[in-house]
Parts: sequence; structure tokens; C-alpha cells
Amino acid sequence: ERDEQLKRAIFQLLNDQAFNYHYGELFYNHVSISGLRNESNLRPPQYISSNLFADVLIDILANTVLHSQPVVLKDKDHPDGKQYEAGLPPPQKVQDRFAEGLLLTLIEEGPKALQTPQDYAVRANLMWTATLALNGLIGAGVPQDWATHMLGHELTALHGLDHAQTLAVVLPAMLQVRRTQKRAKLLQYAERVWGVRDGDEDARIDAAIQRTREFFEALQVPTRLSDYGIGTDAIPALVAQLERHGMVALGEHQNVDLIESRQVFELAA
Repeated sequence: ERDEQLKRAIFQLLNDQAFNYHYGELFYNHVSISGLRNESNLRPPQYISSNLFADVLIDILANTVLHSQPVVLKDKDHPDGKQYEAGLPPPQKVQDRFAEGLLLTLIEEGPKALQTPQDYAVRANLMWTATLALNGLIGAGVPQDWATHMLGHELTALHGLDHAQTLAVVLPAMLQVRRTQKRAKLLQYAERVWGVRDGDEDARIDAAIQRTREFFEALQVPTRLSDYGIGTDAIPALVAQLERHGMVALGEHQNVDLIESRQVFELAA
């Protein structure tokens, strides 16, 4: 049923001019594509790899076509072949459990990698976890954020921090700034990943963000701009770079503007 819906959606996309325009607009505003826009005039990239094209197209179709149309299932056991409609929500429950399992593995194995760096089994677990985290599995059919990465890229470009360092600096601040929008997910993260169940909701969110920061610090990755000799005077240039690169509407709902990005940098100082 899903394969047939996907096939019909692709044919509709290719044959319907209005439909094509709508999906073209979604395609070039997708976070994976918009990050490749030309710096000088913010035009869409002239070259997109076939792999990236397929990933983005499937993600858009999954979120705007497959998940908004009911799947008609025929009950073979019913004498008159009665049909039932079943909604097709994004497979977020499954993807969340995948992601949470990977996070728990990292929390368990990360400190071991520092304590016993020659332990092959520990390193293998880390590499397999990284592979599963980055091969598209946990993001399939799920709205994706990437705002933390985009802010981190500017830290790398202007100050030479490596990618892990930038994420460790930006993520705790980003979660704090966006705690209202991400409230339900942060509470889920607190309970399932860090085992935080006591206290009111705000206290649990605070604890989850703090434990995230402490975990990075325990792995010898500092989490403040000041730890890298970067002061608040560097923030205007970082925000200007975001604007120059067209990173003005980030996040899964494109609602992280330059004001919020500045707040994140300031909180990360």
C-alpha cells in the first residue's frame, strides 16, 4: 500500500505542473538543500547529487503525501471484505526508540573509550552506533531539525573548532532557548535517556539539559565559548555569517530566526 502511494505521488509530481511547482518549492527549502545555497545571491545550488535528491524527495513525500493520506486496508477475514481506514502517522515512535537506544549506548560506551582506548569492542560499538545514527535510519519519515549544526558550522568557519566541539557548545544552549517549542520531546528525553522522573516538568527539563552538558564535559569536550577563548564580542560576526549564508529560518519548522540564533550564542558564552 505504501509503495503504491509513493509511486502515485511521484507520477503526480512529474505530470502535474502545479503540483510540481509546490514540491519544487518544498524541495529547495528543505534543510539539506537550503544549506547549499550560493552565498552571494542565495540561489539554489546548481548541482545536487542523486543520493541527496532521492533522500530529500522521499522525505518530502513521506511527510506531505504519505502521512496525510489514509491507507485503505482490506480485512481478508471479514466475510464481505469490509475495508477499514488506518491513519498513517510518521513512524516517530519507532524512530524515537532507535535514537534513544543509540544515545544510551553512547552514554555507556563513551567514557569507556577514554578509559580504555585500546578496547576494540568499545570502539566497535561506538563506530556501529555512529553508523546507525548517520545512515538515515533514525531520521526516515521524521521531521528533522539541524539548527544546532548550522550554528556550529559558523563556529568552525570563523574560529576553527571541530564539529564535536561546536555541537557540545551549541546544543545545551539551543535546548534551553527552545525548551518551550520542544517541551514534550525534552520531557521524553529526560525520562527515557537520563532516567529523570522526579520533580515538576521544568525541573526535569533543566536536569536533562544539565546532564547533557555534564556528559560532554566528562568526555573532555568543553561546552562554553569562553572555554575556547571566544568572547561575546564574536557573536555579531557569527550571526552575520548565518545571515550571509541564508540560515535565517532554521529548525524543523523553520522558526529559528537570527534573534533566536543570537540568543543561543549568547547563552553558550
